[in-house]
This record gives sequence, C-alpha cells and structure tokens, in this order.
Amino acid sequence: MKRRWIARGAGTIKPNIFMLLTANSSRQRKSTCVKLASKTLREIESRRLGPDDFSAEALAKHMKKYRRILLPIEEFGDYLATASRSYGQKLNTTLCKLYDGGSFNQIRTTRGPIRVKDPCLGLIGGVAFGMLEKYANRSDWDTGFFARMIFVTPDTPRARLEVEPVQSTTKWDIVVSNGTALRAELEARERAYDITKEAIAIYGAWVHQQPDEKSMPDPSLVAQRERLNNAAWKIAMLYQTDIDPQAEIGVIAVERAIQFVNRAWSGFQFVYGQSAGTPTGRLVKRVWRRLTEIKEMSRRDMLRVTHSALDELYPVVQLLQTTGVIGLKNVGGVPTYYIIDPMVDF
Repeated sequence: MKRRWIARGAGTIKPNIFMLLTANSSRQRKSTCVKLASKTLREIESRRLGPDDFSAEALAKHMKKYRRILLPIEEFGDYLATASRSYGQKLNTTLCKLYDGGSFNQIRTTRGPIRVKDPCLGLIGGVAFGMLEKYANRSDWDTGFFARMIFVTPDTPRARLEVEPVQSTTKWDIVVSNGTALRAELEARERAYDITKEAIAIYGAWVHQQPDEKSMPDPSLVAQRERLNNAAWKIAMLYQTDIDPQAEIGVIAVERAIQFVNRAWSGFQFVYGQSAGTPTGRLVKRVWRRLTEIKEMSRRDMLRVTHSALDELYPVVQLLQTTGVIGLKNVGGVPTYYIIDPMVDF
C-alpha cells in the first residue's frame, strides 16, 4: 500500500480497501481466508501486519509508528460488539479517518494527542450475518462507516466435506515468492500511477450507466454507491500492480475493477437487506429465518443460533406468538418453538 497511488487534484487515491467477508456462520471459511491473508503478509513483510485486537488509542499509536498496515480481523462481529460499548465508541471514527488517509490528531483524555501523519490502512475481516445483524447499529449504516467497506458474499453454497482435502503448499510458496519480488520492485520506485485515456473512458461510461440518486431514496445506498465508484480506482491500482506495476493503469485493470465492484454492489444490497433496521426488527428476521430453515427449534438452540440474550429474545418470540405466527410446545420436556403460519414474510 502507498507505494503506488493516483494523484487527484490536491489529494491522492491510495490503494487501501476495507473488505468484509460476509456469510453464514462456519460454512464459508471466512476466518480461514483472513488467516491465509495474514500468513502471506507475515511472510512477505511482517511489519505491515497490524494487530487483530486494539483500542482506538492503541491503533493510532501503531499507525503513527508504521503508517501503512493491514488489519486482519477474523471475527469482525466481536469488533462491532466492542465498538457498540461505551469504551469502544471512538473505534469506528478512528477507522474512518485512517481509511480516508488524511493526517489527524487522535485526542486522548489524560495526555496530549497522537499525531498520525499520512496513514494508509487496509482491513480484511470476516463476519457472520447473525453477528452483523446483532451488533451493527443503524448509525453505522447512516454515517458512512459501512459505506467504506466492500462486502464480499459467496456466490454458491460451500460443499460439505467429511474430511478437508489436503492442500499443497506449492501455490502458496509461489504467491509468497512473487509477493516478495513485487515488494522489492515497488520499493525501488515509488510513484503515482497514470491512467490511459481508454481506461478513463471505460470508467466514465460505467459511471454514467448507474441509476441516479432519485431512484435510491435510502441515503445508505447512495453513500455505498459513491464509495464503490471511488473504490473502483483503488482496485484498478491493485489489478494493474499485478499486471505490470511500471505501466499506466489500462483497460484490463479497469474492466476487472468494474466487474469486482459490480459484484460488491450486489453483495452490499444483500447484506444491507439482511442486516439493517432496528435491533428488534433484525432479531425478528433472524428468528423467522432460522425457524423456516429448521421448522422446529428449542429455546436454547434459538438463543444460540440467533446470537441473542434471553432478555432480547423473549419479547420477540412473545410478539410472534401473540400475532399467531409461531407457537410453543413441549417436546420431551423441552420448550420448542414451531411455525404456525409459513406464508408470513418478514
């Protein structure tokens, strides 16, 4: 990061991205992907690997020292849980400032501010839908925090395997070798990327094909669309660096970036539809989705799969029982919920 950039007026576009791998719990190997990214970067340039657990002040101190790092957060739901508590309220604001890349002062209550100069922060995390629904505040969607994220969702369900296949290390060794060589090449000549006229034309035509704001009355959708338009250049830089880091950003890199962003836009709309809204509304959706999948579920299992506490779950199931959507019966001495009206759609 920051060994290549795009000059844009008085500012720059840096190739840092915040990426969230979002899927159901356990099935899609989100944490495995994050671990692989961490392992690879640790081999290529370990000092660029940031902490996976941090406070706003600790992260600012780390960025002041290293300036360019990647944060691997295997369980982003745990991060959201921390950020929602009083002692974690500065976390989201700090991440937004670091993503934007401008120098800033991290204010501390007892000592002087921490000056972070020209930071470049990337993030890769994994989060289950249940954790995102539970801990994402409405303000996270409205204030632009999640607009800075690229949501990656699986295209197809992961195949069930009795035993995980043995993976050869050859491909990973090649990635590490190529990455080490690329790092040396980029360090030898840090510079801004130029962009070919053809690539600019393709990007412009793509932007003009997008719907205007009037067709997207939700400000969270508008903010995400605008951020993704900017992220397309970040991703184009990464593709061009992979193709030829000494050349201009060309048509192939921009076309691949547009394809990636289009997929990310679809992923965001799906995640937003699943996870936004009030906490109670999100919990109603989670309860209903789990019951429609399993048909019957004990109270203990419902607490577990919806990632909720009893005082949160009880009012929701009471509401669903009162409206005649679900019922409660005794199965072998275990209180069990079941669906009464399967035609209801939440």
